[in-house]
Amino acid sequence: MPDNSADACATRDRTIALLQDRSKAFNARLAEVCGISLTASDQAQALSESVELITDLLDGYDALADIMADAQTNVANDPLRWNEALTRFNALLPDAECFFEHLFVNHIIFSGSPWSDFNLTAEEPLLTFIAMYAALRYLLVAYMADKDNIDRMVDACGECFRIIEHANFDLRAVALLKGTFNTEEKRSLLLAL
Repeated sequence: MPDNSADACATRDRTIALLQDRSKAFNARLAEVCGISLTASDQAQALSESVELITDLLDGYDALADIMADAQTNVANDPLRWNEALTRFNALLPDAECFFEHLFVNHIIFSGSPWSDFNLTAEEPLLTFIAMYAALRYLLVAYMADKDNIDRMVDACGECFRIIEHANFDLRAVALLKGTFNTEEKRSLLLAL
């Protein structure tokens, strides 16, 4: 049950307002919500960190096995193939920034997040946001690199959200971002793609 106290509602409202500030790129908005400085980064390193996180985070979720396999086949850790996939994704979905914004805002409204789980500290839902963005961004862009039908992306997104909303995604994300990805630099790289 989400925390519907006045403080929690005000926090959700501020978070949504920041995420909907279209004067900045979406990853910059998310970095601001999470209290991270988004710095210029080496794209190859950002891609490598994202693939490592996603592999660890989503391993064992059979529903995503085919999507992950396609994403890895299409892009893997290759920055050139990533750029080609990103160009293709943006052509298929010209308003991709708005798409990711809507995914996050709807997630916050649906789940009562952030801070809807009383067992999490104030920082932990923000770590989940970072992992959620890195996973969705990489998987959807890389998965769609060889596909023309936007319905395939919607289906892949649905599969991702079944895991995000109904599995232990948040707990796995928090453990990884407090462990392997425990520095602001590494977390910033996850938001850099």
